Amino acid sequence: MLLKLKPKPKLGLYLLFGLIGLFCIVAFSFFRWRQTERARLANQSQLIETSQGLIEYTSFGEGPAILVLHGTIGGYDQGQYLAEMLQSDEYQFISVSRPGYLRTPIESGATFPEQADAYIALLDELGISQVAVIAVSGGGPSALQMALNHPSRVWSMVMLSTNSDVHADNSPPEIELDEGETRTPPSWLVNTLFSDFFSWSVINVSKWQPRLILSPLVGEAYTDEVLNDPIKNDLYLELIKSFSLTSQRKVGSFSDGALFPKHTGYPFENIQAPMLILHGSEDASEIYDQQKYLERTVPNSTFVEINGGTHFMSPSHHEVLTPIILDFLEEHKP
Repeated sequence: MLLKLKPKPKLGLYLLFGLIGLFCIVAFSFFRWRQTERARLANQSQLIETSQGLIEYTSFGEGPAILVLHGTIGGYDQGQYLAEMLQSDEYQFISVSRPGYLRTPIESGATFPEQADAYIALLDELGISQVAVIAVSGGGPSALQMALNHPSRVWSMVMLSTNSDVHADNSPPEIELDEGETRTPPSWLVNTLFSDFFSWSVINVSKWQPRLILSPLVGEAYTDEVLNDPIKNDLYLELIKSFSLTSQRKVGSFSDGALFPKHTGYPFENIQAPMLILHGSEDASEIYDQQKYLERTVPNSTFVEINGGTHFMSPSHHEVLTPIILDFLEEHKP
């Protein structure tokens, strides 16, 4: 008598179907997120035609005007995040997307002096005569150009972890490279880092495994504090969100990278506006050198070191930063 053998389950086939299903779920989640983010960013900002070209911005509040300039890989949403961190209803905040970021084309300001001219053109369109400037990280050079080239339009400056003069540490103007050596990262790495899928992945990891992202940003010593404090945790998540859709921030980021090494030798001693310089003690030494250079050269400047602060100290040290910034603005507002 012959026994009929049952066929063994095809494990490989099941695995293949499982992978296809997982891929479909991930793809659907990503594309839905990207569509939602595009709509969110477009709906919360305005585009305005100026004498220097199109500029994307958002504005809220009433009172003396404050222009907020985001850092590299940012956009108007990053400046808006910082303005909202201050929780002040005494000022009108104007946050722009610098040229090359989100919906502001690079043609509106291909150099830092041209970016400063674009800010002035925006203010002209809005009928604003003077502003304070809050600049973060890579927003520093164009803020300095604005104070140098349009001094009557700036009533004070807050420089938070900003770049200033790339050779502030007295490093040589040119870096010699050996034959065949390049400092340009591989294109596959650049395309990955500036892909929307990568930013989507980072944002999800920041929610599911926050320590992986949070610890490098604010430092291990402040990780638990940020996670356990609802206000600080919300600030952290909003900061991470301001790096979404990196494909729309790529042109500006590359422009910053190309312009930073050339931003040197400007007469910062001619800046007339009072300046508050905020530096985290755990930030990179290069940023420290550039911040201290501003203190030495800008006549009416105040340097404040935030103990334990990193380059991304706004979530972990907002309760320290906020009163310092608001007191400075109150002292100098017109």
